[in-house]
Amino acid sequence: MKLAFVRRIAGWCVLALLAGIVVVKPGAGQQPVAQVVQAADQTRFAWSGPTLENHHLASISVFRLGMRHIAEGTDHLLFLLVLLLPAPLLSAAGRWSGQATVRRSLLRILRIVTAFTLGHSLTLALSAFGLVRLPSRPVEVLIAVSILVSAIHAMRPLFPGREAFIAGFFGLIHGMAFASAISELGVTGWYRGVSIAGFNLGIEAMQLMVVALTLPSLLLLSRTPLYAVFRLGGSLFAAVASIAWIAERGFRTSNVVDPLVEAVAHHAAWAALALLVFSLLAWLLESEGEGDGRQSVKVLSGS
Repeated sequence: MKLAFVRRIAGWCVLALLAGIVVVKPGAGQQPVAQVVQAADQTRFAWSGPTLENHHLASISVFRLGMRHIAEGTDHLLFLLVLLLPAPLLSAAGRWSGQATVRRSLLRILRIVTAFTLGHSLTLALSAFGLVRLPSRPVEVLIAVSILVSAIHAMRPLFPGREAFIAGFFGLIHGMAFASAISELGVTGWYRGVSIAGFNLGIEAMQLMVVALTLPSLLLLSRTPLYAVFRLGGSLFAAVASIAWIAERGFRTSNVVDPLVEAVAHHAAWAALALLVFSLLAWLLESEGEGDGRQSVKVLSGS
């Protein structure tokens, strides 16, 4: 039973890993902004003609632009991943203690991802059509603040059971940042609506890929005592990165942490695979320890 469960999770992660390598390719997370603008220029050219082929090419181009944008947006993904850290846990007396069932953990993660999607999709559309507009600088600062809030929550429960509401609220802020890439495409009218839909689908595809890649490791590792160290370490890393981004974006200071964050993002797929292997080993060792403990109890009781 346990072996089948492990095989299922390993297969899930390998598929997600291969998909990430094929679609994004190693190093996509570190591509300069100039290449994103170049992709936008290609998309604008594709929209210029009325033929069905150009529309098809433009849809693919915008979809890939959305995937690449979220792959480069380490701050967006870091917010979501850190918010998922306490999802497999229960809270009691102001602390994370106890393990939630797999079903409850999956439902909580599904609600968080769905709420974040709805939030950023709404403001992405509104901002892209010019109905909502905020200066980019405060938006970027608020995105960094959202990471800090989620990091503190992963250390100590600030809003247990209400993570989906927080994900939806901050998703509204993240969507305004996504809209800046759409504005660079220079399309109007019906074409703008299609480009928004394709861009958003690309964001969701990459977002789901990242969640699928990390979710099995979180579920497995949360069943071991090592998860507390992993959760606190990940939360601390996110908190330091968010404070550095707040200082950089709000006060124009130099950011010494950003190269480290980008280096981790650059090797994200292989880091996720290493985490999966580590989680499997930790879970198997913990399961064997529990089995030996039960066997010892039976021997001592004379049964």
